[in-house]
Amino acid sequence: MKFRLKEELGTRPTYLDYHLKSGTIATNIIKEFVSYVGMLKEAGGLNEQELEAFDLIKIG
Repeated sequence: MKFRLKEELGTRPTYLDYHLKSGTIATNIIKEFVSYVGMLKEAGGLNEQELEAFDLIKIG
């Protein structure tokens, strides 16, 4: 994840922010992480509640 973008914005970038400003190709995110939220999980960017929700959706 582009942590500079997070620092620039002062908060975690939305998917749209990330897509428009990171220079990363969206299909690469999908290939590697399946989703933007999956990428955030791998980068340690989700809080406990978000992790629980991610895991519930992933199972269901």
